[in-house]
Order: sequence, then structure tokens, then C-alpha cells
Amino acid sequence: MMNGVKLGLERIQGLMHQLNDPQDKLKFIHVAGTNGKGSTCAFFASMLAANGYKVGMYTSPAVMDVREQYTINGEWITKDDYARYVAKACAADVGLIAPDNKKTDSPTEFEIETAMAFLYFYDKGCDYVVLETGLGGEGDATNIVKTTVLSVFTSISEDHLGMIGSNISEIAKTKSGIIKPGVPTVMISNPPEAESVIRSDCDKKGALLPIVDTKLPEAELNLKAMGTYQKDNALLALKGLEILKANDETLKLDRERNIEAINNTTIPFRMEMICDDPQFFLDGAHNPDAAKRLKETLTEMLPDHKLIFIMGMFKDKDYSKVAEIMAPMASDIFTVETPDNERALNADELRDCIIKIPESPGEDKVKACSIEDAVKGSIEIAKEFEQNGDRACIIAFGSLSYLKHIKKCAFVVQ
Repeated sequence: MMNGVKLGLERIQGLMHQLNDPQDKLKFIHVAGTNGKGSTCAFFASMLAANGYKVGMYTSPAVMDVREQYTINGEWITKDDYARYVAKACAADVGLIAPDNKKTDSPTEFEIETAMAFLYFYDKGCDYVVLETGLGGEGDATNIVKTTVLSVFTSISEDHLGMIGSNISEIAKTKSGIIKPGVPTVMISNPPEAESVIRSDCDKKGALLPIVDTKLPEAELNLKAMGTYQKDNALLALKGLEILKANDETLKLDRERNIEAINNTTIPFRMEMICDDPQFFLDGAHNPDAAKRLKETLTEMLPDHKLIFIMGMFKDKDYSKVAEIMAPMASDIFTVETPDNERALNADELRDCIIKIPESPGEDKVKACSIEDAVKGSIEIAKEFEQNGDRACIIAFGSLSYLKHIKKCAFVVQ
């Protein structure tokens, strides 16, 4: 029934038609970009819920549990509902029979997940759905939606090269596919080549496009969500709701509630502190742009700390560039491999990459090991630093898929 990543809307269109197209009866805030999509979605959902609306949110990929992808006002889908809606989506898939009685191309796993999200949010009577694109935009399964009320673009950089484009302009062009005629659009400050592409598509489709200047101060923001990059995502969401309200006089929003909601929003696996003795953070920085923002965050938040890194990456990411950005900051680095994942980069290969970087900690300070040994070793080193009067912090970053293992292991070790 389910298979790997395939772009294109034909399969999801057939699947949704079998389910009576519930997505056509919902209002969507559609979010695309390279980094910051999940956080921006969370800020949108928090603010709308704080103003009394019933808000569905569909994000991907799942990290700890598949049910975290489907929330209504912050609550995960129940196990019973999850099983029920999987069954409904799969039954609709079975109904996709070609005229010659041969099965048509089966939907992918992501398309099944997306279909059940739309059906679930419709059945539960959501006022709005905050929708994160899965891959790119134009041919992504989420782009089946026609009732978008706001299109949103977070930061755009080079990622998924060869799949959705070979440079920033091509990647931006793919992502711009979510823009709908006449529907307001908002974008964070981006590289000129990305902004030019998005603006051009907005002009062609008659879509308003303000660009949020994240360098402007927002005195009211006091975010619980750590990371310097979160202010950018928060400002983008705030501006987006202002634009949405300006285009829909029935939308009732209170700015004080918006600010309070956005300040209290927490984002798992984005500079998430999982313990404070020693300080231990998780961050899903898995591409060069995200690594630059993580470096900026650590420089600002922990300028006088000894930094101990745990790194786990996918082999189809630009891991050498991520290592080049991050390795010079660390006193010690542990490299690990995501268990049971064919995309995982071998821990020894990542170590070999790091020790070739001129300003890396050095061969004796970079160790390839299991996740459990990395957690134990990093905590031991951090405690040694603190016993000697230094302040220390552990940061596990890279592909989200391995961070759940870090989180579970850290609680056991503690």
C-alpha cells in the first residue's frame, strides 16, 4: 500500500476524492520553507487557540511518536482516533481501482498520513488548520489544499538538493507552488534570489507579499522557546496573523493574548533543555543554515561555557559543511549513528570528516561511539569541567531521527 517519497498530487487527489474531499471544507495556514516551519506552525496554532479557535496542526516528521503530528489545540490525537483514521485512509486507498481492474499507483506513507489529517480535522470541526509542507511545496501532498487563507514562507536555503532544486532559486521556485491566487502571503527576510522568486510568483498570482524584517526589535517578546532563531519565527507568525486579520474582518484576535501565547509556546527538539545538571540541550540543526543559527544561539547564550557536542547526521545532508561550522566551537565531540535508518551516516565516517577540519578539537577529543556511550561520556566530561571550576554544556544536534534516542538515554543515565 505505502511506498517511499514521491512528489506529485495525482495519488493524494484520488485518495481525498474517495474520502469526499474534506480538505475543501477547511481553512488552511500553509507554511513552507527550509528551516523553522515546525516552530512557526506552533506559534500560529498557539495564538489562534488562545483567541478561542479550534486549531488543528499537522507537522512532519514525527520524532517521539507518530501521533504528535496531529494536534488540536495542542492535544495529540488519541490512540483510538489514530487507529480509526488510519483505517479510514487505508480503506480509501483500497478503493482506488483503475478501470481495467488493476491497482493504480499506491499513495505513499506521507500521503496516507496527510489524508487522515485532513479527515480528522474536518470531523473534529476545526476552525483553522496550520499545515506544514512535507517536502518542497509544489508537488508536496499538502499542496492539494485549495482553501488556503494565508501562505507563509520561513527561511529558504539549500537542502534536499537534487530533489526539489539544485540551487536556492530553484528550491524557492518549488516552494512557491503553495502560493494561491489572491491569497495573502508573508515571508521572512531571505536571500535575494529566494525573495525574487517568491515575489515574482506572488505578483503573477495577485498575492500580497510583505516581508518581515526580523532585525526590528519586539519588546513584548519574552520567549520560552530558546534559540535566537525563534524570535524570527515568532515575528513571522505575529505578522502573518495581522495580515490574516486585515483580510478577514470576522477573525477576532487580541494582541495581548497573541503575545502571551507566543511567549509561552515551547518547541520540542529546538534548543530543548532536557536536564540542567549538567545543562543538556537537543536541537534539530541538520543543514548548514540551521547550523549557523545554532552557532549564533550558542555564542549568545553560552559564551563562557565549555561545549560538548553529540552529532548524528544523515548521509544525504551536507554534513561536512555542518561539521565545518560547528566543530571549532567544541571542546569534545561524540559522533553517533541513528539506529535502524538506512539514511544514517556512519559514526566513524562523521568522525573522519570532523578531524580533518583544522580547528576541530583534535583526534583524541572526537570519538565515534554508540548513543548510550555518547550520553554517558558527555555527562562525565561536563561534570569534570564543572569540578574544575568551568561551566559546561552538552548539545546534541543533527538529524531529528536520532534525538529521540538521545532523550530517552539521557533520562536513563540521569
